[in-house]
Amino acid sequence: MAARGTPAENMGILIVEDEEFQRRLVARLLRDLGAAAVFEAGDGAEALALLRGDAGRVDFVLCDLEMPVLDGFAFLEAVRGAGNSSEPALPVVVLTGYRQVGLLDRAMAMGATGYLVKPVMKAELMALLERLRR
Repeated sequence: MAARGTPAENMGILIVEDEEFQRRLVARLLRDLGAAAVFEAGDGAEALALLRGDAGRVDFVLCDLEMPVLDGFAFLEAVRGAGNSSEPALPVVVLTGYRQVGLLDRAMAMGATGYLVKPVMKAELMALLERLRR
């Protein structure tokens, strides 16, 4: 059990990542950082379904950009799209294996809160969580 006062304490976090190894790695890091609940989805469609059922329990989303079925861009569009008042302030941080400025600029323009480059490191994740808690 994580120590009281950890960056993810009392947070519900959704990881949207099609690569199971990456998803489980980030989930473990989040649990180590004290996340109250960690939800996992293999693509944007699964994530949207989960948000519809548990939106009150998800405080922020970590979402890969390139996935089958519904990618990170389509997920961002669905969450931030016109007429979607249910999740306008939900922080969505994109996960990417690329440092391509164009992809990240596009994600930020679509309403992403920030980004992490894979592989996700514990220190970077902790810094992100601390920024989101402020």
